[in-house]
Amino acid sequence: MESPPNVVSAIQMLGEGDAPSEEVADGCQAFLCSLFCPKGTKLSRASSLRWHLFKKMKPEQGVDRLPPTQGAWKQHILRAHLQARIWAQDLVEKPNIPDPLTLGWKKEGDRLIPVLSSEAAAPDCVLELVKCGCGANNPAAPMKCTKRCSCKKHNLACTELCQCGQEDGVCANRSSPLPEDDEDEEELY
Repeated sequence: MESPPNVVSAIQMLGEGDAPSEEVADGCQAFLCSLFCPKGTKLSRASSLRWHLFKKMKPEQGVDRLPPTQGAWKQHILRAHLQARIWAQDLVEKPNIPDPLTLGWKKEGDRLIPVLSSEAAAPDCVLELVKCGCGANNPAAPMKCTKRCSCKKHNLACTELCQCGQEDGVCANRSSPLPEDDEDEEELY
């Protein structure tokens, strides 16, 4: 695979400075896009690539086959920058490590958790159409939507459209309930 010079220099500059420059972030994003682009297609922005692939999807293919969002890649690049910075200082007695909370991590209790995305995976109207099939093949499973759930893999909560029994409380990836139909009608009048 042949990479443009801006991609190579961007990857080489990961870990330099407290945060990746815009040039580094763009080059890394172009590299990630090249991993997902069909042959003969050259797209360097995640949003353009996702739209291109979405338009070419067959109805039976799920959106879980799309690459991550631009917001997810941004967070990944921030974490890669931090990791490269740490590795570059592995022999330094007192390394200068930037704050991980500014580079793709958040604090929950006493643990650092990766920020998965800085934007929604899709507009709300599309997210309402996404559904998983967890539990469709095994209705007796005590808890559904754990590691293999397509909604969870894409940082989405399960909705009432999912076949996991979200409304029955057996889903480990629940969303807040959708409003009842009559409540919507009352708000309109």
